[in-house]
Amino acid sequence: MGSAQREWLTPAGHALLQAAIADGRGLEPSLADEVARALRGWAGSRGATRVAFRVQTLAGGIAHYGMELKWLTGADLVGGLRTDAPGGLTWDPAAPAHIRVEASGAVLCLPSVLASGLGEALDERLPLLRSTDALSGAAVRALELLSEDATHRALSTVALTRGFAFRDAELVALRTFEDRSRACLSAAERELARIGVRARLRFAGDRHELTVLPSPAVAATDALGLAWDALRDTARRYGLSADEVGQTRPDVWSLMTAEGGNLLAPGVTSHANLRFLFFAAAVVRAFAAHDLRALDLGHELTAILAAIARGELFAGSDAELVAGAEPLPFVPGRETAAGFTGAGFALGRLDALTMTIVNTVMAEAIATQTRMLRGWLQVGEDLEPAVREVVADAYRRHQAAAGDRTLRDVLVTGERLFAEQGVMSARELAARS
Repeated sequence: MGSAQREWLTPAGHALLQAAIADGRGLEPSLADEVARALRGWAGSRGATRVAFRVQTLAGGIAHYGMELKWLTGADLVGGLRTDAPGGLTWDPAAPAHIRVEASGAVLCLPSVLASGLGEALDERLPLLRSTDALSGAAVRALELLSEDATHRALSTVALTRGFAFRDAELVALRTFEDRSRACLSAAERELARIGVRARLRFAGDRHELTVLPSPAVAATDALGLAWDALRDTARRYGLSADEVGQTRPDVWSLMTAEGGNLLAPGVTSHANLRFLFFAAAVVRAFAAHDLRALDLGHELTAILAAIARGELFAGSDAELVAGAEPLPFVPGRETAAGFTGAGFALGRLDALTMTIVNTVMAEAIATQTRMLRGWLQVGEDLEPAVREVVADAYRRHQAAAGDRTLRDVLVTGERLFAEQGVMSARELAARS
């Protein structure tokens, strides 16, 4: 729906919807009724006659549960039971509604949560949303202690990259394969722009690249699915098939404030660099705590963390800088299969479930470091040396770790972790293990 929200919603309704999206909340029933009317009007004006609630299944695919557009009500957006879905469907307002044109006509697509009558997640979106909330809460509490400007929310962001190849699906004599491939990429890019998907397509000989640009984790999973749909639909019009052929580069995970500040990138001030070290150390701590495969931190970041662990001092404030402390050395961007990139961490291939796991272990690690930092402050330590003590402890744990587990292995031993963070119950976890 995007920019059309202002056209179809009242000013008050538009403001309430934007607030719900910003705070990560669902729709209130009174607002849901107005949004349903707006969706019916907007989608109907574009030729849609049906609604498809789009769900990320436990099997890793996409399921669609449909109904007639004219019958859509607010109740259908907040736990609706009027489709053949095995539970209640709730539209995620942070995921833009869009129109998909199929052979049978135009369809209003609503990315949604699927839950049982007891509130148990029957999809992969709901645990990811819960893990996002847990991570946000932990990060905001840490930032408050770090004397940062107030932020109401922090979000994990990911950039997702997949390789694909075009193949002839039928004989098309009038144009060469290469001509059709190039034309298809151009047409697919236009379609992605039309439906508001932030993705990039690159032509690379016999192997091409689809990249979802850095976006909040839930939005990125939606964008990847929509991008594949658009690419494959477009390819068919050119007598081609678009088949995934693995990854051309690893997916990258990072942590951002609601205002757009990257918590996993070095800053331009001494205090911003102190904040960066705190959150980078949390990633290191999370992987060590769960015996995950060691991260490649790169020469520069490794040298910095090792120096802090030896008791060396890098300025964490303007006052320390004026007093003669060395500024944090430059940490360049870099490519790596699994480790620090300069603005986040490359973590191989991510999907909704592994993003949920990363968010959850990070929420735990940040909470642990926040407790440690508060303890140092309560005994009279200044903020900057207290943060360095926390960072040093995380790096020592990284040095001592020799784990070789994958992210999915955390599901096997993480019942207490997921329960404490409010992400998944034992039953929900068992369904995914």
